[in-house]
Amino acid sequence: KYSLNNNSNLKDKLIEFRKNRSNEMNIPAYYVFTNEELDKIVESNPKSIEDLSNILSPIKVKTHGKEIIDIIKREK
Repeated sequence: KYSLNNNSNLKDKLIEFRKNRSNEMNIPAYYVFTNEELDKIVESNPKSIEDLSNILSPIKVKTHGKEIIDIIKREK
């Protein structure tokens, strides 16, 4: 289990990623992932694209999955 501090770091990094990605792609932030999905990602700490597929829709996983997993791995 990870400390709350790690989780809040991860959450901040994912929020930052979502903001940057939505700006780059010119889409609303919730198209990258919703706050509910964000909480599930932080809580379940997916280690692979397959794990992430249990949380995000296939199109979100295809578009953003690799980056999300990379962020999670860096925050460990």
